[in-house]
This record gives sequence, C-alpha cells and structure tokens, in this order.
Amino acid sequence: MTVTRLQILDILKAVFPFRKLKPAQLEIVADHFGTAFFEQGQVVYEEGTAADTLFLVLGGSVRLLYRNREFEENQPMWKLRIGDFFGFDMLVEGGRHNLQAEAASDLTVLTINREQFEDLCTQIPDLVESLGMLYDAHNLAVSVNLPWRDKDEAIYFIGRRHPVLLLVRLLLPAFSGAIFLSIVLLWLTSSKNVVVPIVVLGLTLVGLALWVLWDVVDWRNDFSIITSERVVFQERIVMLYDSRHESPLNAILSITSETSLLGRWLSYGDVIVRTYAGLIVFPDLKHPELVEDFLNAEWFRSRSGIAREEKLERLETVIGQRIGTREAPPPKVAGQVKTDQNTQLNTLLNLLANMFQLRFEVGGAITYRTHWYILLTKIWIPTLLFLFLQTFLIARIARWTSFMSIGGALAFVGLCDLILGVWWGYKYLDWRNDFYMVTDDQVVDVNKKPLGHEQRRSAPLRNILSISFERLGIWGLILNFGTVRIKVGETELTFDNVYNPNEVQREIFKRMTEQDYKQTQDKIADEERRLADWIEAYHRVRAVKTIQPGRNDSADDGQNKGKIE
Repeated sequence: MTVTRLQILDILKAVFPFRKLKPAQLEIVADHFGTAFFEQGQVVYEEGTAADTLFLVLGGSVRLLYRNREFEENQPMWKLRIGDFFGFDMLVEGGRHNLQAEAASDLTVLTINREQFEDLCTQIPDLVESLGMLYDAHNLAVSVNLPWRDKDEAIYFIGRRHPVLLLVRLLLPAFSGAIFLSIVLLWLTSSKNVVVPIVVLGLTLVGLALWVLWDVVDWRNDFSIITSERVVFQERIVMLYDSRHESPLNAILSITSETSLLGRWLSYGDVIVRTYAGLIVFPDLKHPELVEDFLNAEWFRSRSGIAREEKLERLETVIGQRIGTREAPPPKVAGQVKTDQNTQLNTLLNLLANMFQLRFEVGGAITYRTHWYILLTKIWIPTLLFLFLQTFLIARIARWTSFMSIGGALAFVGLCDLILGVWWGYKYLDWRNDFYMVTDDQVVDVNKKPLGHEQRRSAPLRNILSISFERLGIWGLILNFGTVRIKVGETELTFDNVYNPNEVQREIFKRMTEQDYKQTQDKIADEERRLADWIEAYHRVRAVKTIQPGRNDSADDGQNKGKIE
C-alpha cells in the first residue's frame, strides 16, 4: 500500500497535538514520520520490549493486550482506530512497552523513532508537554481498573486532581496534629502519671494517620476520563458516596476551561463540558488547556464519523464485490452474539441478588428490581409482629404464661396472622411490581400499586442525553445499591435503589452505543449500496458497449461529426 503525503497531512491536521499547528509546522512534522505496514494478526511490538518508536494509526485498527500473570496468556485491553497514537513508552529514555500491540486488521501506521522525535521537539517545543500529558494518561489508564468500560472502548485520557490539591488538604491534619501533639507532649512532660498521656499520644498518632490515609485515598479515587465513546467523571468518598456522571461524545455542546490565580501559577484548573443534559466538570486537572484541546479533537472526530481513509477502504471493498474483483465476506453465523450477564455467585451479595431476581433477562430485554434491602424496609414490621405472635402462642401452649386461654390465644393469633399475611403480601407485591427494563430500543420505568394505580414511563435509547448513578450512605456502599439517573430531554427517568448501579449504567450505555452503531452502519451501508449501484450500472454499460457486434465507433463519430458540421 502506498501512502501519499496528502494522506499524512490530512491525518495530522485532525489529531491532537498537531491539529493547531501552522501549515509550515505540519510540513515539518510530516517530514519526520515514516510509514509501516502490518498484516492482520501480526505483532507490532511485545510487552516488555524496548520502546523506540511512536505509532499513529493511518489505516486499519490495532488491539492492545496485557499479560495476565495468573493465566499466563495475553488478554485484550482495548482497540485503537484511525487517528489514535500508541507506543507512548518511547517518550521516556529507556522506556519499555507495558502492553503488547497486535494488528486487528491489515494495518498502516505512521512511525517516528526517538532520534526523529527529539529533533522534532527541538523545532516545535510545545509538542513535549502535549505528548507528555498523553504519556501520563496512558500509564494511569493501564494501572487503573475500570470495570464499567465496554469491550474495545479505548481510554484516551484519564487524570486525577492536581497533587497540589492533595497537599492543601493535608495541611489541615498537619496543622491540627502539630497543635494537638504539642499539647500532649506538654502534658506528658508535666504529668507524674505518664501512662494516660502516652495512650492519648498513641491514639492521636493513629487518628492522624487515618485522617491522612482518608485524604490520600479520597484524592486517588476521583477520575476525569475521556474514552473513545464518552466523557466520564467518577467520584468516590470512602464509605459514604460513590457516583459516576457521563455523557456520549456526540452529546457535547461546548468545552471550556477555567483557572484561578493559583491555578494559573501552578498550571491547573477545571475543564467544563456542557452537554444537552447539563454540565460535567473535570476538576483541578493539570494543564487544563491541553485537556480542553484534546477533548475538542475527540469531539470533532465523533461528529465527523469514520475517517476518510476508512471510508475509501469500505468503498473499495463494496465496489470490488459488486464488479467481481473481490470476494464477498462469509455470512455471519447466528447465535454468536453474547450478552454480558451478572451471573457470578462468588459473593454473598450476588447470591442474594440472584435469589431475589434483582436482574434477569428475557428475550433480550433486561429487567431490574429494587434492592432486597428495600423489600426488608417494607416488610420488617409485619415480619416482626408475626414472629412475636408465634412466640406468644408457643409460650401459652407451653404454659410459660397464663395470659388468655389456649383457645383464645389460637383464635387471636390465627386472626392476626391472617391480617399480617395480607399486609406482608401487599408489601411484597408492592416491591415486586416496581421494576425497570432496558430493551434494544428503549428504557422503561414501571411503578404499580397492587389493586391500584399503575404508572409506566419510557424513553427511546436514542433520546438519552446522559446517564449517571449514585450510591449514597454506608448501606448503599456496603450492599452495593443506588440510583441510576437517565436524562431524556427536559425530563429524567430514575432507576431507584437498583443492585449494582455501576453495572446497570454500563448496560444501558452499551445498549445505546450498540443502537447508535447499528444505525450509523445502516446509514453508511445504504450510501455505499447506492454508490455501488451506480458503479455496477456503469460497469455493465461499458461491458455491453464492448461486446456489441458490428459496431464501428470511429465511423459513427465521423458521421456524427459530418452532421454537426
């Protein structure tokens, strides 16, 4: 495959950090890049090998894999497409690849080695900081587990709050600890009984250590994330709060950055993403202007659809199949599509979730019920009364009490059990009749009172603007339940108190992306078919003209020319 300079310049104009360079600078960048080609399945580089080349996908796709030490095999990390960089470990002297890269299809890449990269950065110094940001994000993405991420969904950027914010938070325990320790030490030196001051000193040190640990863990648990499909802000407060707010890239309206005076001095600030459903704020990031520029580039890519080179590849395939120069792909075998299900029974919570059927799937539609903890809050009073009455009846029959005759006790308990049974059954049905459903094309919220009012709300998946979830309080975190909020236009659907809201949010987003992908592919396929019809018709006309017997185009042209003259 031949790569033209125009193709190289086209891809450089579209990707961060080259998209804002001047034409003369783009020419310099293009001069430093070479090209390489890999067949499908070919290894580009292996994990642990010396990193000396940075790659930019020009055609095809590449899959990054990591080594699973437990099973001693490579497992997929994510998949990269046209316009994506990989091989960031080259940016550090003596760096080694922390993942393996393998061509997922026939692959064309632009390459730049260390020597060329250093020369390029000498001519365009701003590239060092931009690519350094991507290098830091890549290393953090490899080390952090994000179970909500879809298969092949690439992590382009992930960042925490600036470390200076952690230092500011640690000033309070440091200042408080200094004062309190000074008081305890004075007490220790002036007291005759040193046992109590030593105990207080020990408790103080333990308390300060726990305070510092809390602040550090809380800082480490908040992430601002940009993937190939969405923007996400994930926030966790240990034992109190867990939430994730996200929006598809194509639902973004605008992107801005804000910094304070201190932020400008230390180079940190907020990146504010305005979507149809509101704001998603990436707080206190290093180099917010670079993150803003990078997100703008990914936003532009999501709106522009597949890259020009990918479109040409697809058209070549479709037209080649129509006119017989390429073989048609083998038909897809039905029944190979798998759906992710939370069927593991390795924990008590999952066992209880399956026992109460908090999630089940029928005919492709996933149904969720509110957590069994909510059922317990509804039935605990009639359950306790029932147990109390049975205890009273046993005590009366055993003659541990003489209150009420045995016959009267049997009649009284029997009548109360009937009332409590109706009460308990009503509460159970009230819990069971409230459910939430996700189908291939819509989300549904059903709220039904036994023998009473039923409310059913639904919204198409294509109209969803954002999805977020929250786990509030210690019980929500321990028992893993919370509320998933789905923004649809000016209204909001809520899946209240569902088990594992993280997974519920992921499954809804997965259905959204699958439907969006299917609609996009159908639209592209229709356009390709129409163009292929034109090409095929032209090909037939040319073929008929070639085989027509007794036709003399030169004579006809001469006759026509004579008539015109």
